[in-house]
Amino acid sequence: MALMFSCGLQVRVSQGPDKGRTFPLDSAEVTIGRARTPGDRAPGWVLLNDPQISRIHADMTWDDELKAYRLAHRSDTNPTEVNGLPIKEALLKIGDHVKVGSSLLDIQQADFRFGGVAPERIGQIHEARRTGTTVVNHDLAYRNPIREGESRGDTKSASRKIALSTRPSMFIEILGGAQQGLRLPMTGFQIQLGGTRVEPLPDTPSWWDQDLTIEEDALPYRCMAWKWRELEKAFEVMFTRPVAAAITLERRTDGTEWIAEMPLTSVVKIRPFDLLYVGKTALQLVVEG
Repeated sequence: MALMFSCGLQVRVSQGPDKGRTFPLDSAEVTIGRARTPGDRAPGWVLLNDPQISRIHADMTWDDELKAYRLAHRSDTNPTEVNGLPIKEALLKIGDHVKVGSSLLDIQQADFRFGGVAPERIGQIHEARRTGTTVVNHDLAYRNPIREGESRGDTKSASRKIALSTRPSMFIEILGGAQQGLRLPMTGFQIQLGGTRVEPLPDTPSWWDQDLTIEEDALPYRCMAWKWRELEKAFEVMFTRPVAAAITLERRTDGTEWIAEMPLTSVVKIRPFDLLYVGKTALQLVVEG
């Protein structure tokens, strides 16, 4: 199973149309470029809503020996500057300022207060995958997810929650992968999600009210359960089948963005605008309207 990349760094936009946004540097290869639509996000990209930058403006490649990113200018029409000087290539360090178009990007130490995975915890995560234990340092993940009165057979409890729900209209938007740009309306309250390859399965509990599928090789058919929790205004998500990829959750909290691994033995609460990274695919939960 793939191990999540974590260098302990992030990019914060301190000037330009995206001022205040933060992008965790969660890939060994990162491309800086112009977003096609406002709010675009994808694994391995810093997508900016800045008309003065190129679609592919610069690349950042992680140098594991130096523990730093190498920045390479890619645009034919717009310059890239580091600390006020035009560059073709530069080695970045914490505190550097990268100028692309009208945007200024600050290279920072990532903020792990909200559950992000610090670099020194990678070994713990690897051990956790081997033993099946949980090491993410946030109450995002917890065990024994099925509460009393909410077993798979408790259809009365499920129907009461549905009847009383004021859940807004939502959809899952695919921001990266083979189906980038696709939107999947979430009409159900008890949803199964997985890959497109249909496989023989035991009888499925009848109270599931929607199936969603995406083209992602790492996801088996019907491998994730999404249950709407009215009190928390969030979906409770758990794995029902093994998944051959690392799953990470990204969330924005009070102006800070953080990323944490989702252990396969745990349950998490997915809230509007959270992102799930699964294999080559990025999924975002979006409120319609």
